[in-house]
Amino acid sequence: MTITTDIRDITNKDDDGWKNILPGLKSASCAMTAFVAYGNDFNFQEFQNAQLNGTEIDIEIRVGATGTGADDGDRVYQMSGFITSVELSSAFEETQEFSVNFDINGAVTFAQQ
Repeated sequence: MTITTDIRDITNKDDDGWKNILPGLKSASCAMTAFVAYGNDFNFQEFQNAQLNGTEIDIEIRVGATGTGADDGDRVYQMSGFITSVELSSAFEETQEFSVNFDINGAVTFAQQ
């Protein structure tokens, strides 16, 4: 998952040639790689269909606890977005895998669980 913030230039003539900036729009994207398992409910074909149909996908990313005190527990990120690419790849005599890239629509929320 990548979260970025665009920067707005607010420099004016009173800044003595120094650049002044403010944070602007935030955006996020997400990428995943998985092994192909054709018996699963949600697999490569389902992601490919969602991309081709323009279906918005709900995404949840769970980051495990570090065990360091106040932040114990999983951190759960929730978002929704559209699939921008789906790729199926495999090497000779290797397990097939696929990758999916998402552009996030709206805010990314998170909670400690």
